[in-house]
Amino acid sequence: MTTRFIKAATLLACAVFSTLALAQDDAPARVGRVSLSQGQVSISGEAGGEANAAQVNWPVTSHNRIVTARGARTEIRIGSTSLRLDGDTSLEVDELDDDSLRLRLDYGSVNVRIRNAETLPGFELTTPNGRVRMQEPGRMRVD
Repeated sequence: MTTRFIKAATLLACAVFSTLALAQDDAPARVGRVSLSQGQVSISGEAGGEANAAQVNWPVTSHNRIVTARGARTEIRIGSTSLRLDGDTSLEVDELDDDSLRLRLDYGSVNVRIRNAETLPGFELTTPNGRVRMQEPGRMRVD
């Protein structure tokens, strides 16, 4: 009887701790993906991380840097928002979560299309010369 009790108590403890661990893991539900990659396009993780060749459907999350070589281009989709990067561009995703999309364009050109007005309050694009926010859904190009 004690062996059964110990097994049941152990299983119950494992179930409780795994549920608590899942509840504390507050991963964002929103993740982007590479929807187009033509030419030499690389994506890297945290600062100092190794850059990999970006492939279609590659996930894009916070702290990713996307770099396109001269003549290359790529498109990133994040829900209904799309980001098109021209050749010779460096874009960092500073923050991508359920509430915000903060980007930093180090150099190059990006075309942003936001279709959903609910995305606007959390959207921000920073460049070396300033900060860009949109007032309503639409398209903009930042060079």
